[in-house]
Amino acid sequence: MREFDRDASLKSNLLLPTGSAVARALSSDNTHQALDKLREEPPERVATNNDDGISSHMTSFTRSLWRKTLSKQPWLRGGITDEEVDDLIDGCPGIIDTSSPVKSIDQLYAQAAGLDIVLLRFTQSWAFASNGSFFKTGGGLARWRDAKSDLDVAKEIKWGTLKSPKRAIEKLIRAYRGDVSQLLDICRQSIVFDTVSELLTCVKIIMEDPSVVVIRIKNRLNPMYDGVETAGYRDVSLNLRLDNGMTRDLGVETHVCEVKLLLTPFALLKSDNGHQRYVRWRNIRGE
Repeated sequence: MREFDRDASLKSNLLLPTGSAVARALSSDNTHQALDKLREEPPERVATNNDDGISSHMTSFTRSLWRKTLSKQPWLRGGITDEEVDDLIDGCPGIIDTSSPVKSIDQLYAQAAGLDIVLLRFTQSWAFASNGSFFKTGGGLARWRDAKSDLDVAKEIKWGTLKSPKRAIEKLIRAYRGDVSQLLDICRQSIVFDTVSELLTCVKIIMEDPSVVVIRIKNRLNPMYDGVETAGYRDVSLNLRLDNGMTRDLGVETHVCEVKLLLTPFALLKSDNGHQRYVRWRNIRGE
Protein backbone atom coordinates (compact mmCIF):
# COMPACT_ATOMS: atom_id res chain seq x y z
CA MET A 1 0.00 0.00 0.00
CA ARG A 2 1.17 3.51 -0.79
CA GLU A 3 1.69 5.95 2.05
CA PHE A 4 -1.63 6.72 3.72
CA ASP A 5 -2.60 10.36 3.30
CA ARG A 6 -5.00 11.25 6.10
CA ASP A 7 -5.82 14.57 4.44
CA ALA A 8 -6.54 13.04 1.04
CA SER A 9 -9.88 13.83 -0.55
CA LEU A 10 -12.40 11.00 -0.38
CA LYS A 11 -13.81 12.03 -3.74
CA SER A 12 -13.57 10.12 -6.99
CA ASN A 13 -11.81 12.19 -9.65
CA LEU A 14 -12.41 13.15 -13.26
CA LEU A 15 -10.40 10.87 -15.54
CA LEU A 16 -12.79 9.90 -18.34
CA PRO A 17 -14.83 11.87 -20.88
CA THR A 18 -18.14 13.03 -19.47
CA GLY A 19 -20.18 12.04 -22.54
CA SER A 20 -22.99 9.57 -21.91
CA ALA A 21 -21.85 7.62 -24.98
CA VAL A 22 -18.64 6.57 -23.29
CA ALA A 23 -20.43 5.87 -20.01
CA ARG A 24 -22.91 3.55 -21.67
CA ALA A 25 -20.26 1.87 -23.77
CA LEU A 26 -18.20 1.05 -20.70
CA SER A 27 -21.25 -0.60 -19.14
CA SER A 28 -21.65 -3.09 -21.98
CA ASP A 29 -20.70 -6.76 -22.12
CA ASN A 30 -18.19 -5.90 -24.84
CA THR A 31 -16.20 -3.89 -22.31
CA HIS A 32 -15.74 -6.87 -20.01
CA GLN A 33 -14.49 -8.92 -22.96
CA ALA A 34 -12.13 -6.12 -23.89
CA LEU A 35 -10.81 -5.89 -20.35
CA ASP A 36 -10.20 -9.64 -20.28
CA LYS A 37 -8.20 -9.34 -23.49
CA LEU A 38 -6.34 -6.35 -22.10
CA ARG A 39 -5.41 -8.39 -19.05
CA GLU A 40 -4.07 -11.19 -21.24
CA GLU A 41 -2.12 -8.84 -23.49
CA PRO A 42 -1.08 -5.85 -21.34
CA PRO A 43 0.35 -3.12 -23.57
CA GLU A 44 3.09 -0.75 -22.54
CA ARG A 45 1.77 2.49 -21.16
CA VAL A 46 2.44 5.72 -23.01
CA ALA A 47 3.41 8.97 -21.34
CA THR A 48 0.62 11.20 -20.10
CA ASN A 49 0.13 14.92 -20.45
CA ASN A 50 -2.19 16.79 -18.11
CA ASP A 51 -3.04 19.34 -20.78
CA ASP A 52 -4.28 16.81 -23.32
CA GLY A 53 -7.37 14.65 -23.57
CA ILE A 54 -7.66 11.04 -22.52
CA SER A 55 -5.90 9.90 -25.69
CA SER A 56 -2.58 10.86 -24.10
CA HIS A 57 -3.45 8.52 -21.25
CA MET A 58 -4.18 5.49 -23.44
CA THR A 59 -2.19 3.10 -25.53
CA SER A 60 -3.31 2.62 -29.12
CA PHE A 61 -4.51 -0.86 -28.13
CA THR A 62 -6.75 0.44 -25.34
CA ARG A 63 -8.01 3.21 -27.60
CA SER A 64 -8.95 0.65 -30.29
CA LEU A 65 -10.99 -1.29 -27.72
CA TRP A 66 -12.94 1.85 -26.82
CA ARG A 67 -13.60 2.52 -30.51
CA LYS A 68 -14.76 -1.06 -31.11
CA THR A 69 -17.05 -1.02 -28.07
CA LEU A 70 -18.63 2.30 -29.00
CA SER A 71 -19.16 1.33 -32.64
CA LYS A 72 -21.28 -1.71 -31.66
CA GLN A 73 -23.76 0.07 -29.42
CA PRO A 74 -27.36 -0.37 -30.68
CA TRP A 75 -28.44 2.97 -29.19
CA LEU A 76 -26.13 4.75 -31.64
CA ARG A 77 -28.62 4.89 -34.49
CA GLY A 78 -26.96 4.99 -37.86
CA GLY A 79 -23.61 3.98 -36.41
CA ILE A 80 -20.67 6.16 -35.43
CA THR A 81 -17.60 7.13 -37.40
CA ASP A 82 -14.02 6.82 -36.18
CA GLU A 83 -13.82 10.61 -36.14
CA GLU A 84 -16.89 10.84 -33.88
CA VAL A 85 -15.39 8.26 -31.52
CA ASP A 86 -12.17 10.26 -31.42
CA ASP A 87 -14.17 13.38 -30.56
CA LEU A 88 -15.79 11.55 -27.64
CA ILE A 89 -12.44 10.29 -26.38
CA ASP A 90 -10.50 13.51 -26.95
CA GLY A 91 -13.22 16.00 -26.12
CA CYS A 92 -12.24 16.79 -22.54
CA PRO A 93 -8.96 18.67 -22.15
CA GLY A 94 -7.40 18.54 -18.71
CA ILE A 95 -8.89 15.13 -17.96
CA ILE A 96 -5.96 13.93 -15.87
CA ASP A 97 -6.65 16.42 -13.11
CA THR A 98 -6.87 14.63 -9.77
CA SER A 99 -8.17 17.75 -8.03
CA SER A 100 -11.39 17.80 -10.06
CA PRO A 101 -14.28 15.84 -8.51
CA VAL A 102 -16.70 13.90 -10.66
CA LYS A 103 -19.90 15.87 -11.24
CA SER A 104 -21.77 13.50 -13.56
CA ILE A 105 -23.27 10.18 -12.45
CA ASP A 106 -22.68 8.89 -15.99
CA GLN A 107 -19.01 9.71 -15.50
CA LEU A 108 -18.93 7.87 -12.17
CA TYR A 109 -20.53 4.73 -13.63
CA ALA A 110 -18.11 4.83 -16.57
CA GLN A 111 -15.22 4.71 -14.12
CA ALA A 112 -16.86 1.99 -12.02
CA ALA A 113 -17.57 -0.22 -15.04
CA GLY A 114 -13.96 0.06 -16.14
CA LEU A 115 -12.64 -0.84 -12.68
CA ASP A 116 -15.16 -3.61 -11.91
CA ILE A 117 -13.33 -6.62 -13.34
CA VAL A 118 -9.96 -5.38 -12.07
CA LEU A 119 -11.31 -5.15 -8.51
CA LEU A 120 -12.78 -8.64 -8.87
CA ARG A 121 -9.38 -10.13 -9.74
CA PHE A 122 -7.75 -8.40 -6.77
CA THR A 123 -10.53 -9.51 -4.43
CA GLN A 124 -10.11 -13.12 -5.52
CA SER A 125 -6.38 -13.01 -4.81
CA TRP A 126 -6.92 -11.46 -1.37
CA ALA A 127 -9.56 -14.07 -0.51
CA PHE A 128 -7.28 -16.92 -1.61
CA ALA A 129 -4.40 -15.66 0.53
CA SER A 130 -6.56 -15.19 3.64
CA ASN A 131 -8.88 -18.22 3.37
CA GLY A 132 -11.90 -16.06 2.57
CA SER A 133 -15.27 -17.06 1.13
CA PHE A 134 -17.85 -15.53 -1.19
CA PHE A 135 -21.65 -15.59 -1.26
CA LYS A 136 -23.31 -18.27 -3.39
CA THR A 137 -26.26 -17.54 -5.66
CA GLY A 138 -28.52 -20.10 -3.97
CA GLY A 139 -27.50 -19.06 -0.46
CA GLY A 140 -24.60 -20.07 1.73
CA LEU A 141 -20.89 -19.49 1.18
CA ALA A 142 -18.11 -20.91 -0.98
CA ARG A 143 -14.48 -20.83 0.16
CA TRP A 144 -12.44 -19.41 -2.70
CA ARG A 145 -9.52 -21.81 -2.21
CA ASP A 146 -11.94 -24.65 -2.96
CA ALA A 147 -13.97 -22.87 -5.64
CA LYS A 148 -10.94 -21.75 -7.63
CA SER A 149 -10.14 -25.37 -8.49
CA ASP A 150 -13.77 -26.50 -8.85
CA LEU A 151 -15.58 -24.93 -11.79
CA ASP A 152 -19.01 -26.15 -10.62
CA VAL A 153 -18.58 -24.40 -7.27
CA ALA A 154 -17.11 -21.28 -8.88
CA LYS A 155 -20.18 -20.94 -11.12
CA GLU A 156 -22.40 -20.69 -8.04
CA ILE A 157 -20.60 -17.66 -6.61
CA LYS A 158 -22.59 -14.44 -6.52
CA TRP A 159 -20.08 -11.72 -7.29
CA GLY A 160 -20.70 -8.16 -6.28
CA THR A 161 -22.27 -5.99 -8.98
CA LEU A 162 -22.29 -2.25 -9.53
CA LYS A 163 -24.67 -0.42 -7.22
CA SER A 164 -28.01 0.09 -8.93
CA PRO A 165 -28.57 3.59 -10.33
CA LYS A 166 -31.83 3.77 -8.33
CA ARG A 167 -30.04 3.23 -5.01
CA ALA A 168 -27.16 5.50 -6.05
CA ILE A 169 -29.60 8.36 -6.74
CA GLU A 170 -31.39 7.72 -3.42
CA LYS A 171 -28.11 7.93 -1.54
CA LEU A 172 -27.03 10.94 -3.57
CA ILE A 173 -30.16 12.88 -2.59
CA ARG A 174 -30.57 11.66 0.98
CA ALA A 175 -26.98 11.69 2.21
CA TYR A 176 -24.74 13.71 -0.10
CA ARG A 177 -26.87 16.69 -1.20
CA GLY A 178 -26.26 15.91 -4.85
CA ASP A 179 -22.46 15.61 -4.63
CA VAL A 180 -21.81 12.72 -7.02
CA SER A 181 -18.15 12.49 -6.05
CA GLN A 182 -19.10 11.29 -2.56
CA LEU A 183 -20.50 7.99 -3.88
CA LEU A 184 -17.61 5.68 -3.01
CA ASP A 185 -19.28 2.28 -3.34
CA ILE A 186 -20.56 2.06 -6.93
CA CYS A 187 -17.91 -0.59 -7.63
CA ARG A 188 -17.76 -3.07 -4.73
CA GLN A 189 -16.99 -6.61 -3.59
CA SER A 190 -17.30 -8.54 -0.30
CA ILE A 191 -15.24 -11.30 1.34
CA VAL A 192 -16.47 -13.45 4.24
CA PHE A 193 -14.36 -15.03 6.99
CA ASP A 194 -14.91 -17.66 9.68
CA THR A 195 -12.61 -15.99 12.21
CA VAL A 196 -11.44 -12.52 13.18
CA SER A 197 -7.87 -13.72 12.65
CA GLU A 198 -8.56 -14.50 8.97
CA LEU A 199 -10.25 -11.14 8.53
CA LEU A 200 -7.27 -9.33 10.06
CA THR A 201 -4.93 -11.29 7.78
CA CYS A 202 -6.89 -10.01 4.78
CA VAL A 203 -6.72 -6.42 6.04
CA LYS A 204 -2.95 -6.74 6.35
CA ILE A 205 -2.63 -8.22 2.84
CA ILE A 206 -4.67 -5.37 1.36
CA MET A 207 -2.73 -2.72 3.27
CA GLU A 208 0.58 -4.16 2.04
CA ASP A 209 -0.50 -4.53 -1.59
CA PRO A 210 1.64 -2.10 -3.67
CA SER A 211 -1.30 -1.45 -6.04
CA VAL A 212 -3.63 -0.35 -3.25
CA VAL A 213 -4.18 3.16 -1.93
CA VAL A 214 -6.45 2.94 1.12
CA ILE A 215 -8.61 6.04 1.50
CA ARG A 216 -10.77 5.12 4.49
CA ILE A 217 -11.47 2.22 6.82
CA LYS A 218 -14.77 1.83 8.69
CA ASN A 219 -14.29 -0.68 11.50
CA ARG A 220 -17.81 -1.60 12.57
CA LEU A 221 -16.39 -4.53 14.58
CA ASN A 222 -14.97 -2.06 17.06
CA PRO A 223 -16.81 -2.53 20.41
CA MET A 224 -17.11 1.27 20.57
CA TYR A 225 -19.06 1.37 17.30
CA ASP A 226 -22.77 2.12 17.82
CA GLY A 227 -24.54 -0.80 16.09
CA VAL A 228 -27.83 1.08 16.21
CA GLU A 229 -26.70 3.03 13.15
CA THR A 230 -26.69 -0.19 11.08
CA ALA A 231 -29.46 -2.12 12.85
CA GLY A 232 -26.86 -4.31 14.58
CA TYR A 233 -25.03 -5.22 11.38
CA ARG A 234 -21.22 -5.09 11.58
CA ASP A 235 -18.32 -5.42 9.14
CA VAL A 236 -15.02 -3.82 8.15
CA SER A 237 -15.39 -1.60 5.11
CA LEU A 238 -12.41 -0.31 3.12
CA ASN A 239 -12.61 2.43 0.52
CA LEU A 240 -9.61 2.20 -1.74
CA ARG A 241 -8.09 2.94 -5.11
CA LEU A 242 -6.21 0.52 -7.34
CA ASP A 243 -3.26 2.23 -8.96
CA ASN A 244 -1.15 0.11 -11.30
CA GLY A 245 -0.31 -0.17 -14.98
CA MET A 246 -3.66 -1.64 -15.96
CA THR A 247 -5.85 0.88 -14.13
CA ARG A 248 -3.74 3.72 -15.49
CA ASP A 249 -4.14 2.42 -19.03
CA LEU A 250 -7.89 2.31 -18.45
CA GLY A 251 -7.92 5.75 -16.82
CA VAL A 252 -9.60 4.55 -13.60
CA GLU A 253 -6.74 4.67 -11.09
CA THR A 254 -8.38 7.45 -9.06
CA HIS A 255 -11.83 5.85 -8.83
CA VAL A 256 -12.69 4.94 -5.23
CA CYS A 257 -14.26 1.50 -4.73
CA GLU A 258 -15.37 -0.48 -1.68
CA VAL A 259 -14.34 -3.84 -0.24
CA LYS A 260 -16.38 -5.22 2.67
CA LEU A 261 -14.92 -7.83 5.02
CA LEU A 262 -17.56 -9.79 6.97
CA LEU A 263 -17.64 -12.50 9.60
CA THR A 264 -19.72 -15.57 8.71
CA PRO A 265 -22.55 -15.04 11.28
CA PHE A 266 -23.26 -11.56 9.91
CA ALA A 267 -22.94 -12.78 6.33
CA LEU A 268 -25.53 -15.53 6.87
CA LEU A 269 -27.94 -12.98 8.33
CA LYS A 270 -27.52 -10.98 5.16
CA SER A 271 -29.98 -13.16 3.24
CA ASP A 272 -32.24 -11.73 0.56
CA ASN A 273 -35.07 -11.35 3.07
CA GLY A 274 -32.75 -9.89 5.67
CA HIS A 275 -31.45 -7.34 3.21
CA GLN A 276 -34.97 -6.43 2.16
CA ARG A 277 -35.89 -5.75 5.78
CA TYR A 278 -32.78 -3.61 6.13
CA VAL A 279 -33.73 -1.64 3.01
CA ARG A 280 -37.18 -0.92 4.44
CA TRP A 281 -35.62 0.19 7.74
CA ARG A 282 -33.12 2.38 5.86
CA ASN A 283 -35.88 3.99 3.81
CA ILE A 284 -37.84 4.83 6.95
CA ARG A 285 -34.75 6.57 8.30
CA GLY A 286 -34.33 8.40 4.98
CA GLU A 287 -30.78 7.14 4.35
